[in-house]
Amino acid sequence: EVRLGPAEGGGFASKLQLAAARGAAAARLGRAWRLAGHLGWYTNNSGCLRLLGLEGFARGGWRCHFEPLAPLAGREPRRPGCLRRPPPFPRAAVSWGAWQAALLRPSRALRPGLAHLAERAGYDTSRPLLAAHVRRGDKTTNVYNRYHAGRAYVAEALRAAKELQLCRQPQAPCQLFVASDAPTALGEVREAVREFGASGFVEVIGLASSASQRHSAVGVELARASLGAEAYGMALEVLFDLEVLSRALVLVATLASQVARVAASVGLAHGSLLRAVALDATNLQEMRALFAGLGVRVDDVPWWPPQAYD
Repeated sequence: EVRLGPAEGGGFASKLQLAAARGAAAARLGRAWRLAGHLGWYTNNSGCLRLLGLEGFARGGWRCHFEPLAPLAGREPRRPGCLRRPPPFPRAAVSWGAWQAALLRPSRALRPGLAHLAERAGYDTSRPLLAAHVRRGDKTTNVYNRYHAGRAYVAEALRAAKELQLCRQPQAPCQLFVASDAPTALGEVREAVREFGASGFVEVIGLASSASQRHSAVGVELARASLGAEAYGMALEVLFDLEVLSRALVLVATLASQVARVAASVGLAHGSLLRAVALDATNLQEMRALFAGLGVRVDDVPWWPPQAYD
């Protein structure tokens, strides 16, 4: 069984990475494995209990948010706008991104909620997507991260879009999705896009307010203080961020954020990610050493250092 202890990992993405690492380790040894237990309060809450029923909840909370693991070869590619199926597993080596993509498949029960959040955010699957993950909260006090203004994310996204020849059609401008635990981030990014004179070909989208933003604080796991519907809703919001970030052609973020690293790995596995920029790319060596003991990779994605702004 792949099971996480109540105190293992930090937020949602951190727990997902630990589970992927343990599943990969078991598979390398030729052992059969299955997901068990809970992802902290993200699944150990009354919302998941109601959804799964007492017996299902006792077996574990993974099915509250994710489709069960199944043979992954021979799947048909998805239609645009539909939830993605995982990339096929090769018979021998499996990439770190493919492991995470296999786990990160929202359940059918979550899909109406994800569609509602997409509508709230203004997400249009037919348009080229850039993304910025502005992680603050406890990360701004982390020794591996420093504060980056919204302008820094926008400068790198616009530079990458120009070099990759994206966002060139005024009648269908790119969308720049902003995922953040800070309620001010969306406004910062919109203002920066205006300052750079890019409003005509880049539309900024995102959730103006969310439960995760309201609960973000120094050293606090998002769902720790909530056991009911609010904890369930916070998990849904994190999954929405991961889903949309992983669809981006360009992602600007920080390596200190597990959400950003998971999204980039999944996007690379699906073939959607063209460029990932880490504003804290100088921390790569230290981050690699920090997570190596957990079996979690931080260098599977070719992260670009910032070039346009520092």
